[in-house]
Amino acid sequence: LSGIRQSLRLDEKVLSPWSRVVLGSFIALIIGYQLTFTINKYIKTQFNIIVDPNVYPVNAAWFLKENNIKGNLLIPFDWGEYAIWKLYPDNKVSIDGRFRTVYPEEIIIDHFEGARTQDGWISLLDKYPTDIILAERNPFSQRMLANPSDEWLYIYSDNLSIIFLKKSGTMEEAIERFNNKMLRYPEGELSIYFP
Repeated sequence: LSGIRQSLRLDEKVLSPWSRVVLGSFIALIIGYQLTFTINKYIKTQFNIIVDPNVYPVNAAWFLKENNIKGNLLIPFDWGEYAIWKLYPDNKVSIDGRFRTVYPEEIIIDHFEGARTQDGWISLLDKYPTDIILAERNPFSQRMLANPSDEWLYIYSDNLSIIFLKKSGTMEEAIERFNNKMLRYPEGELSIYFP
């Protein structure tokens, strides 16, 4: 207790009354600026949450939904919850942020291992039933794009994401529409608000 009293007395010696006023005013200004900035931001967005299209696959999700492309979706961990919000129940994601409460440990390990290496996603494709790949533009997707596969068809990309469909199974109708140039692609800016 005496140590606390001594440190309080030390603070009194270090900060003069004038210094405390200046410091308190400065802190009040920072708090006021932050509150004003935050309130103005939410007023401009009518209190909606903004989803950054440079971080989440806003256009790719729109593309899948608009074209009624349904199936099991292999997706990066960070995009899982966004894809659920936009695409459920038509598309089931391979993993999302609820990973510890909903997915078996083996699936979690496989996805985190898959994210670390270029061949990791290929092992996920071999191990889990996948109809649609919604990937980031990274070495894996660039390699798939540069070396077309007999099993996967590239149908969409933007600055952030790329989509491949499995050439067999449930994707045949969507692939036929792609080949006949009947798929709709995003034009202009899409809504970035949640929900």
